[in-house]
Amino acid sequence: MISAVRGIRRVSSLTGSPFRSFSSTNIGSVDHGFTSDRIDKAADPEKRAFTYFMLGGARFMYASTARVLLIKFVSSMSASADVLAMASAEFELGAIDPGTTVTVKWRGKPIFIRNRTPDEVAEAQAVGMGELRDQETDGARVQKDNWLVILGICTHLGCV
Repeated sequence: MISAVRGIRRVSSLTGSPFRSFSSTNIGSVDHGFTSDRIDKAADPEKRAFTYFMLGGARFMYASTARVLLIKFVSSMSASADVLAMASAEFELGAIDPGTTVTVKWRGKPIFIRNRTPDEVAEAQAVGMGELRDQETDGARVQKDNWLVILGICTHLGCV
């Protein structure tokens, strides 16, 4: 008869005596003759400390490796040095006379910088909202009234 709780009932063919075998307590011997010779390494406190030390060290190494991999993964998503170098540009605005436009290149795109005259500023502020595609006042488009900075994006690949 096989039972999950009571184990397996066996009958010895030599003696005819039944015995029970439990998988959790079956240590390889019917009469348990070697129990006096058994060395229980888990019960030895020195071996237990060494085992805990080794397991803790391995867990520390796993955590350190995971941390390094995560840092490398996240840092691979940041911008490279050449992209950061192209991100900012400085131009001398004092050399631009009123009424003139200077074209400079930033990230491979043309930037138009215009030093507007007072007449051009008044004309831009007088434009009605209905005439504009992007309905925004001139004061919202510029930081200083006389400077107009525009990013030129060409859809025809090279018109500018």
